[in-house]
Amino acid sequence: GYSFKGWEVIADGENNWEAQTDRKATLIGAGRYGNVVLEAVWYELDVKVYVEHYLQYTWGDEYVLLDKYDDYHKADSVINIEEAVAKTAPGAYHFEKAYVNGEDTTSETVKVNADGTTTIKLYYLRDVHTVTVNYVTPDGVEAPAKYVGSFRYDQLYNVNSPAVEGYKPSSVTVSGRIGFEDVEATVTYEPAVYEVTVNYYYENGSLAG
Repeated sequence: GYSFKGWEVIADGENNWEAQTDRKATLIGAGRYGNVVLEAVWYELDVKVYVEHYLQYTWGDEYVLLDKYDDYHKADSVINIEEAVAKTAPGAYHFEKAYVNGEDTTSETVKVNADGTTTIKLYYLRDVHTVTVNYVTPDGVEAPAKYVGSFRYDQLYNVNSPAVEGYKPSSVTVSGRIGFEDVEATVTYEPAVYEVTVNYYYENGSLAG
């Protein structure tokens, strides 16, 4: 996580070696200008952080890999997991939990390993939206109870319209795919039109025409 930058002169011309030993400096022997104390200077590197995002399936409790990439942060730095690497998609999904280096964590922060081995796996739950279907019938005809169901983002829904004797629904099914918002639909019922066939017969029983 660090790279050697060079040497920095922190004392010269004076015999103050004892005062500098706590800085792990190196004493260079007397030369033309006397003793010189140098200190090694290192600078921080941006080290790799492996990031993987997992999204809940539309059905069940399993997750599917949504995205993965390499992120970079200063060695030994502390980053806020949600602010630094978590995705946001209002209406679609939201951050649920994180695993850091294979372990479940409730911490909001993680310290970046200097050796570049930090792995962060982030898990997201799909947002849940409501599908409401209202049923409207002519006056005097009892309407079916409205349908209300819950579905996850991007989930398919298919709601069959209840049968009302003598009436035909404007939509046999209400279907679609859940987006970022709740869904509301209305199905109206009109008198059904039936085809009537009339046959005429002669007195002898034979079909007329």
